Order: sequence, then structure tokens, then C-alpha cells
Amino acid sequence: MDAVRGGEYLDLDTGLAVITRHAKALGYDAMVLFLDELILWLSTKITDHTFVNTEGAKLNKLVESADAARPLPIVSFVARQRNLEEFLGPQVGGTEREALAHLMRSVQGRLGEIVLADTNLPEIAERRLLKPVSEEARRTIDAAFVAVREKREVWDVLLLGTQYGDAGIGSDATAFRRLYPFSPALVAALVALSQALQRERTALRIMTELLVNRRHTLAVNDLIGVSALVDLMVLSGDLPDRPKLKQQFQAARDTYRNKLRPLLLARNGITEEQAAGHEQFNLDDRLVKTLLIGALVPEVPALHNLTAARLHALNFGSISAPVKGYENQVVVDRLKKYAADAGELHMTEGPDPVFSLKLSSIDYDKLLDLVPHNETAAGVLQQLVRDLVCADLGVGGADGTFGELPYLREWRGRKHAMTVRFGNIRDRDSMPDASVYATIRGALSWTIRSTRQDTAGAATWPVSSSLTGDPTRRSGCRCSLPTTSWGVSPSSPR
Repeated sequence: MDAVRGGEYLDLDTGLAVITRHAKALGYDAMVLFLDELILWLSTKITDHTFVNTEGAKLNKLVESADAARPLPIVSFVARQRNLEEFLGPQVGGTEREALAHLMRSVQGRLGEIVLADTNLPEIAERRLLKPVSEEARRTIDAAFVAVREKREVWDVLLLGTQYGDAGIGSDATAFRRLYPFSPALVAALVALSQALQRERTALRIMTELLVNRRHTLAVNDLIGVSALVDLMVLSGDLPDRPKLKQQFQAARDTYRNKLRPLLLARNGITEEQAAGHEQFNLDDRLVKTLLIGALVPEVPALHNLTAARLHALNFGSISAPVKGYENQVVVDRLKKYAADAGELHMTEGPDPVFSLKLSSIDYDKLLDLVPHNETAAGVLQQLVRDLVCADLGVGGADGTFGELPYLREWRGRKHAMTVRFGNIRDRDSMPDASVYATIRGALSWTIRSTRQDTAGAATWPVSSSLTGDPTRRSGCRCSLPTTSWGVSPSSPR
């Protein structure tokens, strides 16, 4: 006690003995410690392995003490949301990683374990976050919940929660009622995102923020849509620790901020300042954000095969149609107009298309901007086609006088010599008569015809035909050597 009066620090063993004696003197029967952010605190010093091992080992002293005369028992609750070794980067070797794992195992061996599964989340959220203020308020919420339950096509989608591995949170009516105005589908996506992010992005904290942000606008009949998770969990805060997840979340941020949102603003003809109060923009924004969540956590059942009906259900209450029952068609029409300009937005064919977003860390638009304009000129494209055809046919070697290439083709046990040329036989300037006829006795001349542009600029594909049957070259043809031409059709599988 002299050390305490002198303002000096005590070691953990001595400090716990002093505290328990003081509690005993006050008449208490036991001392309870709640250590909530201990693992997160140790993770901030993860690069200092000596510090982490020294401080982490002190947890054992909560159970085993050098001072056997503690007058009161100590009950400790230590929250462990993640294993400490998960905070290590990929550059850390196996020795350090195993040392941290051994430290955590030694602590767990001395402490009991109480597992709080995600299936407990509805009950915890109801008691800590969603408790009605009165019985009358409870009856009002019950009536709003029944109205949602009667919409069967929406209800079935919103119930998709438990099927997601150990992040299931219950997909029955009881769990849904406890979570209202959240849905099991939203909370399953929330849990999946939380597992990828930092500790401070917990499910309860995000749910609290969603309610606080809507405290002046959320009506009792409103459900909070899945798209609401994007602003709090994707576009803000720290990125995940794991490199692959970090790359995916960064790609999602860049895709939305640099491509999708500017496109939505431009199509609706508004500025960033006008976006908050623009109904059509907010509808498009919710749909795009739902697709973004689906790209990040596709393992969540409710985010599989995002059809118009499923997108409507996941954002129930925020999509209106001039005619009741046409909400799904509104979703299709709104997203279809963006599919042509947003390369990341994909849409399947058919009467009930499936929409998806493909995230990539590579900005293909910037790469295309670096391509010189003459790369799309006719000559460059024809050379590209020539190279592809030559590679497929196995044609190679040095060009001849008129650009012909030697080609040996085995047929019926014999190798036949051929000369292959590329060009437009309808254009005498680029391919004169002498260049299209066979020049070697016994050899077959094969001309592969390229596309030509008509006067209107539309590309036409000539049909395969022999040279002597082509009216543009029939007159004056005195060549008796075998000569043929071949045009490739764009509808051909080759």
C-alpha cells in the first residue's frame, strides 16, 4: 500500500492483490474484469513482437498468480473477436506467426470459452438497440411487420439469412421481427462485411449508425435496404488487413467514386449538390450500391442471381412505379440504360435478366486512353487479322514478291505446295491481277479476302468463291493454274 500512496506503478500481480484486498475491505465477495478491446490494443503493437508476447502473457496472471493470498476471486471476461496472428502481414515468417498462435493457445487453455455466435445477434439487437419504448409502440411495429410479411415475393428474399455458413442470423419470422426494420438478408450481408473489416466496424455499431442517420426520416413502415451498407462499410473507414480483401474493397471504392457515381449524375443531369434530393438519382444509386455489395460478398444467399425482383425486394419501399406491380420493370429499365456505358455492369439476356458488377483493380479506361488513335486504322486491323489467321493455319515464312506466304498442306499422304495471300481482290490498286494468280507450276494459289468498305462506310463480307467466277476479275483471265479465294464470315464460328 505504501507503493500506491507513493504514486508508483505496480506489477500486475501486486496490483491485483492490492485491488482485491481493497474490494474485500469494502465488503465485496468477488471482482469482475471486462477486457473488451484487448486484442485490438495488442494488434496496434503487432510489429513489436517482444511487447506483444510480454503483455499477452500477462493474461495468464488473471488466473494463475504468484501471490496465493488474494482475498477475493477474480472473474475475467476477455473479448477475442479475431486471432492475433491474423493481423500479421504476408511478409511475416512462420516462426513469428507460430509464436503468436502459441501465446493465444496458452491463454485460451487457462480461460474458459463462451461462444457468442451470430445466431444470437437478433436477440442482442432487440434488447440493446431495437427495444420498443412502450406496449403501444410494440403493437404499431407488429402491424408494420405484418404488412411486409403479406408481400410474399419480397418476404422470401428478405428471409435469406441463415444459409450463409456461420454468419447465419436466423431466417424465420421470429428473427425477422426482432431485427425489424432490418432484414435477415441485410444483417447476413452486414456480418459478412464485418468479418472482412476491422474490429471497430461491428454489426451492432453499424446498425446503430444506420438508425441514427435516419432518425428524422425513417417511418415505421420503412425497411432499411441492403444498399445502405455501402456508405458506412465500403466507402468509408479503414480497408481490410488481408491483401486480397483490401484490393477488392479498394477496387469497389474506385469503381463507384470514379466511374459509377459520375455516370449516374450525368445521366440524371444533376450536380453533386443536387443529388441528395433527386428521387431518380437516389433510386439508381441504391440499385448500383446493392450490386456493389453483391460483388464484395457474393456468398450471401440473398445476393445470388440479382434479378430485378430480388433487387426490388432488397430495397423494398424505395422503388415506386406508375402502375402497381411494375416495380421490377422499373428496375430493368433503370439499369439497362447504364449497361452500355458502364463496362463493369453486366446484364444477362432473357426476359428476367440477372445483373452483376465485376470489380477489377485495373482501370481499363485509362489503358485504352493510352492506345494511339492509329491503332484502330484499317491497315492495322487488317494486319491483326492476318496475324491471327496465320497463327491458326500455321502459315509462316518470308513474304514473296506480292506478299504471298509459302504453305505446305498434307493431304492424302502427300504434301501440297501452296501460296497464301491476304487482300481485297475487288481492289486492283492494292491487289493487281498478277498478284492473285498462282506463280508456281503445280502450286495452288489461295487468296484470303479481307473486309471492304462500301461508299456508305459499312463493312461487307464477300462470299467464298473461285477467282474465275468473280465478275470483277473474270474478264481477261488467262491463268490456267489453280487459284481460289476465301472470305471469312463474321457469323462463322472460326
